[in-house]
Amino acid sequence: MWERKMIPMNIEIIDYNDLYVSSFAAQLQGSAGFNYLNWVTASQFCLNNETHLDQALIWAEAAISAPFVGVSNFNTLQNKATILMKMGKTTEAEETMMVAVKNPGTTAFEIHQLGRQLVSMGMKDKALEIFKYNHKQFSGIWPTNVGMARGLAATGRYEEALKYAEMAYEEAPDQLNKDAMKDAVEKLKLKQDIN
Repeated sequence: MWERKMIPMNIEIIDYNDLYVSSFAAQLQGSAGFNYLNWVTASQFCLNNETHLDQALIWAEAAISAPFVGVSNFNTLQNKATILMKMGKTTEAEETMMVAVKNPGTTAFEIHQLGRQLVSMGMKDKALEIFKYNHKQFSGIWPTNVGMARGLAATGRYEEALKYAEMAYEEAPDQLNKDAMKDAVEKLKLKQDIN
């Protein structure tokens, strides 16, 4: 509109996701493509927006194995596993997830976070399997007993979970975690899930 003249016009914007995916593709062809974290970021955009999952998987694989760029670590492997899970490729996702968990540089805390993620996704039995592996692999390291308490509680085994929660309370590294485990112990005594 200008003074007394009004001219109608339509402005069309291409799909938001298409725009971003195209932008990522262009950026990864340049200097950004020499850092595996940028490949992870691009694939995470697709995952978080549930779009272009085939492209996300290609980028996730590049983050792991692209020549001179790829890094096979817990984060890159777990990223790929999550994309595979979202695509409904459960068997391949679980295989990749276990490669991530058993990667030599993987920490007890990373495995614990994976277990919590699986609980939140409703994969309680798989979460317990991950928590058990973590407890066996890193026994005595915080938060392996917490994980066992969470995994057992998620599967309804409250009495077993209580034993691990009490151990976790005793070994809590700070007051915040001590308070959280105290609450967990009280809930488990009442046979309530702590997740």
